[in-house]
Amino acid sequence: MKMLVDCGLFQGGKIMEARKPSGVGFDPKQIHTVFLTHAHIDHSGRLPLLVKDGFSGRILTSPPTAELCGIMLLDAAHIQEMEAEWENRKNKRRGRNELLPLYTTLDAEACLARISAVEKDEIMEPGPGIKARLREAGHILGSSVLEMWLDGGRDPIKIVFSGDLGKRNQLILRQPEEIFDADYLFLESTYGNRMHRSFEESKEELLEAIRYAVSHGEKVIIPSFAVGRTQELLYVLSEFHREGRLPNIPVYIDSPLAIKATEISGRTRALMTMRRRPFWTRGMTPSTCPVCIRLPAPGSPRRSMRCPVPPSSLPGTGWPRPDGSGTT
Repeated sequence: MKMLVDCGLFQGGKIMEARKPSGVGFDPKQIHTVFLTHAHIDHSGRLPLLVKDGFSGRILTSPPTAELCGIMLLDAAHIQEMEAEWENRKNKRRGRNELLPLYTTLDAEACLARISAVEKDEIMEPGPGIKARLREAGHILGSSVLEMWLDGGRDPIKIVFSGDLGKRNQLILRQPEEIFDADYLFLESTYGNRMHRSFEESKEELLEAIRYAVSHGEKVIIPSFAVGRTQELLYVLSEFHREGRLPNIPVYIDSPLAIKATEISGRTRALMTMRRRPFWTRGMTPSTCPVCIRLPAPGSPRRSMRCPVPPSSLPGTGWPRPDGSGTT
């Protein structure tokens, strides 16, 4: 029985875009089960293509990841359609063939129908002689480490897939669970050789930049991942506001996807680190941030930039799209 862990899109500039193949590089019909570690598009973004090309099994993931995929994969499909439309306008003028999107909104909806939510720490049995479990990864809401046991006779073989791991002492999320043994380990290493400055230093640098901009009548634009980073920034800005240190300026979320992801985060307090939960329970959830103005309508970046007061704006990474509707 064949299984797959994650199925994402390359993301980045033109070099990365050129690495997006028309297929997935194998026969999706042969895959029995997919495990999804988290909702970021570089891990989930090719799942609709997998279903489009014949995958008919289950996609197993955590409940928050399943909910986030409900907005992120539809958004990714919309981007594929808009980018194809954008390129076809140019191709038509140049007499070139029509370009089809990698997948469509209908493909994404078909993919979502195959997602099954499984609680973390619950033992799954996706097939004979196979057991699996999702553990906390602390990367974004719902992110998981996958533990898998394969029946190998007397001694089962244990395989661990880390997915993307978060740091200890998280601002909002619980820290990653410790995994103590594995026969085979597949480990992400994006920041494996990088030393990060302290979080307090980063917070003070952000506040200094905001104060400088306000004192000079300027605007602050913070490109931010729609899932994870936007919610952390709103939390920090709310802390500054509560402490009386944030200048009296509006804060805009200029991304429909980030707004929806923030609303999902506000409904999952039980998944937050214990020391932060009382602060959120008092009503300081991302969706009720006292300094936040949400602008989900198309063209909202232009409206926020016309604001007469120097604002702080949180556009989704990649803003704007060709159709001006927001970003991921």
